[in-house]
Amino acid sequence: MARMKCPHCGKETAKILWGKPALSEKLKKEIAEKKIYIDESDGCEPQPTRYCFNCKKGVCYTNLTSDEEKTVFVKFEIGGFFGGYEEIEVERNGDVCRGTYYPPYYSRNPLFRWEEADNDKFKTIELTRKEYDKFIHRFYMTFIKEWDEEYVDLDVMDGTQWKIIVKLADGTEREWYGSNDFPPLWKRFRKAINSLDLPDV
Repeated sequence: MARMKCPHCGKETAKILWGKPALSEKLKKEIAEKKIYIDESDGCEPQPTRYCFNCKKGVCYTNLTSDEEKTVFVKFEIGGFFGGYEEIEVERNGDVCRGTYYPPYYSRNPLFRWEEADNDKFKTIELTRKEYDKFIHRFYMTFIKEWDEEYVDLDVMDGTQWKIIVKLADGTEREWYGSNDFPPLWKRFRKAINSLDLPDV
C-alpha cells in the first residue's frame, strides 16, 4: 500500500475508505495498524484521500482540476545571501507555454551585467500544452494548498531561503515562503519542480 506523509505534520497517513465496507480479516488488520481509516459519513466536497491520525483530520485533497486549469504561472526561488538564488519559472499565455531557469546572479537587464553574472547558464524551453499540464498536475499533487504559508527556523541566521509564487488567470496570487525550514512533502515538491528539462534547483 502506498505511503503518504501528512502535508501538515509529516506523519504517515492512512487511506480513507468511505461508507461501510465489508470487514475482511485483511481489512481489520489494516485498520488496527492504522493503514486504513473508515469514514462512514456521506463525505464532503472535495474529499480527502488520506487521514492523519496525528492531526485527526482528512488530508491530501486531490480535487484540484479547477486550480490546475486556472494556473498560468509558477515561480520557485531558492538559495542564500552568499550563494545567490536560483529560479524556475513556468508560465502559460494562451496555448504558449514555457519554462525558464535563472541561475544565481543572473542579470535580466542585458545592459547591466556584473563580473560574476551567470547569464551563460540561463535556459528557457518551450513546452507543449500537455507537458505544461503534466507539470502543473505534479506541482499540485505535492498538496501545496494544504501547506502553511511560512516555514521559518528562527534559530538559524543564515542558510537556505525559498519562495513559491502561483498566479491564476483571474489575477489571484498566492505565496509560500521558507527560511531554513521546509514543509513535510518538500522532497516530493522538489521532484515535481525538477521534472522539466531544466537545471535542477
